[in-house]
Amino acid sequence: MEKARGPSRVIDKESRRFHRLDRRNAEVREALQGWLAVRLSIAGDHLFIGKREVLTPAGVWWIAAHYAQRAGLEDVHPHVLRQTFATRLLWEARADLVTVAELLGHESLNITARYTRPCEKDLEAVVERLRYVEGVLRVLLGRVWG
Repeated sequence: MEKARGPSRVIDKESRRFHRLDRRNAEVREALQGWLAVRLSIAGDHLFIGKREVLTPAGVWWIAAHYAQRAGLEDVHPHVLRQTFATRLLWEARADLVTVAELLGHESLNITARYTRPCEKDLEAVVERLRYVEGVLRVLLGRVWG
């Protein structure tokens, strides 16, 4: 991340070639800029570091599970965080599935659809919006034909 605006380039860890653009909101970009300014120089191009070296995927998994457990949450790992991000994009930000797929770097909408399972609260909210729309239509139609 060389600048605080726009997307960052994500490099594939296997081929070391450009993989996709990673878009973040302004608040996250500012926080990352602050972190990059003070982190240890041992990280090189890596964003996350441990106490003495580059943080491994297993280390990230351990940290996520450790703090989730301290917060009283069960079965939380980094992939759950990614799934939560995708689901919140779809249900709270009301992004369409194609946009969510693009932000996650998925080539297939089927993969993205598996990430974005609605919870009971999401399903109830959709039904409530439908009830609201039906009510508005009744009022409007009643005025036209009533």
